[in-house]
Amino acid sequence: MQKSMVIFDGPQGVGKDALIAELLKRYPDKFKYIVSYSTRDMRPDEVQGNPYFFISTTEFEGKLKTGDIFEYEKWHDTYRGMSHDLIKTATENAIAVKSVGIEGMRILKKLYSGKVLTIFITVNKELLRSRLETLGSPDVDMRMTDYERRISTMDEYDFIVDNDSTLEDLVNRVYEIIKGNLGL
Repeated sequence: MQKSMVIFDGPQGVGKDALIAELLKRYPDKFKYIVSYSTRDMRPDEVQGNPYFFISTTEFEGKLKTGDIFEYEKWHDTYRGMSHDLIKTATENAIAVKSVGIEGMRILKKLYSGKVLTIFITVNKELLRSRLETLGSPDVDMRMTDYERRISTMDEYDFIVDNDSTLEDLVNRVYEIIKGNLGL
């Protein structure tokens, strides 16, 4: 049975990945992650299919030409993108979750009309900078430039949630939104 998908967006470093990881950990029978393709190098703690299916730039561009990859973004000279088959797999008997940018969200809402719930995670700019600096992020200035771009699009999302507290609080608030809109 195909269910819906929840798409998250927000500035880089706002906690989208931590939120998704916690939803998957707490509710493994309710949520499934949509794995994407990536052309970046696999890190030592990663395996094929977690967190990406790692492929070459040539393979990625070939999948773009055939239409297998329909949504993608380029970040730090590498590509990331989704395919219909990967979404179909993720939405079988679960609610699929994924973090994508504004263009990806627009495409998904168009292609999967009525099946996509979008949630924008935001945070105060100064708090985000402080968190990034505390974590020792090497690209704080680049992420802060990205902050302005992403914040300017937040009104296009179904819900806006401020990550101004703890991960526990964020997960609880987001789960209630999903529960109320998708009938968990």
